[in-house]
Amino acid sequence: MAPIRRVFCLSVLAILGLASTVRAQTPEALRIAQIQVAESQYAAAAKSLEAVGLEGLSQQGAHLLGRCYQAMLQHERAVAAFERADTSTVTVLADWGRSLERLGLPEEAEARYHTAYRKDSTNQTVAASLARLLSDRTAWSEVAAIYERLVEEDQLNSYLHAQLGTAYARLDSTDRAIVHYERAHLLNPRNIKVVLALTKVYYDIEYIMSARQVLTRALDERPRHPALWRRSGEVAFKEEAYPDAVEAFGNVLRYSTDSTAQDLSHLGVSLYLTNEFTEALDYLQQSFDRNDGDVMNTFYLGMAYQQLGQYEEALFYLHLAADLLGEGMLADIEARIGNTYEQTEQQPEAIRAYRLALNLDASRLETLFHLAALYDSYYADKKMALQQYERFLERTEEDQLPKMRQYAEQRVQEISENKFFEEGRVPKPSSLDTLVIKPDSSGSKNQ
Repeated sequence: MAPIRRVFCLSVLAILGLASTVRAQTPEALRIAQIQVAESQYAAAAKSLEAVGLEGLSQQGAHLLGRCYQAMLQHERAVAAFERADTSTVTVLADWGRSLERLGLPEEAEARYHTAYRKDSTNQTVAASLARLLSDRTAWSEVAAIYERLVEEDQLNSYLHAQLGTAYARLDSTDRAIVHYERAHLLNPRNIKVVLALTKVYYDIEYIMSARQVLTRALDERPRHPALWRRSGEVAFKEEAYPDAVEAFGNVLRYSTDSTAQDLSHLGVSLYLTNEFTEALDYLQQSFDRNDGDVMNTFYLGMAYQQLGQYEEALFYLHLAADLLGEGMLADIEARIGNTYEQTEQQPEAIRAYRLALNLDASRLETLFHLAALYDSYYADKKMALQQYERFLERTEEDQLPKMRQYAEQRVQEISENKFFEEGRVPKPSSLDTLVIKPDSSGSKNQ
């Protein structure tokens, strides 16, 4: 029994000696690893710490090993290391949350960030990380509360004002959004994202002059920036300053290395609205060739062909736009289709299109007039024409569409008179042309 007892005792002493050696090695390994991390030698630092073993490391060592794994993008191993670190500290919680976020575990990451934020709400890194995850799930009220607290601590921070402006914009708190975007812009006027965000708010609430002023200053600083010209074109288009829109969208194409089908379409539509139909057609066709699903581009492409007298192409694109659109602007498109058919003397098709446009939108008075005139010119029986002219006159005010009203009144009178003569009856005279017959002195009537 003595030899067995002796072997057991030696084994115990060996284990205790190894543990003592590990404890002795841990501070040295940690010191070496810290030096290596300071020199960005993360793989070497990890190797130094791994020699001790995760279970043998102190909480400080486990945290440092997790940071090494994190820098090496080994986030699964980083999470395992952080779990053995001091998880009551803000730095460990923040690092832990970052690796969980990279692993696609936003709920778990948010929980770590929340815990860290409750411990220190002034830590900008933690607050920004938490706010980012809250933004992803559109918890904008919480995001705004976080950035409000940070702005109180650092009122000259352009980034914080911009983020707070975005939160308020998402909450439809327009006035507050403008205040913080303006402060961010004042603190850092060269930040293009802030300029675009601020002008978008102004654009949406139709503060066009304010948007123009911000863009003018920004373009003075960055005259070749396509995003600024794109927003400038949108603002010009909204205020119907179409020549300015042509210039702006032209500069988008000039300065952009990756112009889109929408950029081509914006320029094409602006050219169309300045009556430059040939140039408009070129850009609209290029846009269509890249994206044949853009309803507005297809619609204006059809109208450009119509303006240039290419009616077959016009009908092709207008019908295509109608098929793409559904019901939204379908009344506009059907009215334009009707007009194109009318110009090509395809009266039955024109009547069908005009009737469909009016079924979709009965308030289209010009379409109603064109339908009446088409019935008038195409059918010998003027009954339908008379009904449509009378309906047009009932729905228009006396000072509305004066030339159309004058023509409709004239045709109503002429059609009515012809109708009475065809039926063998004398038309009822108006108050201005009533024939007054007076008896003569002999009691007989004037012949």
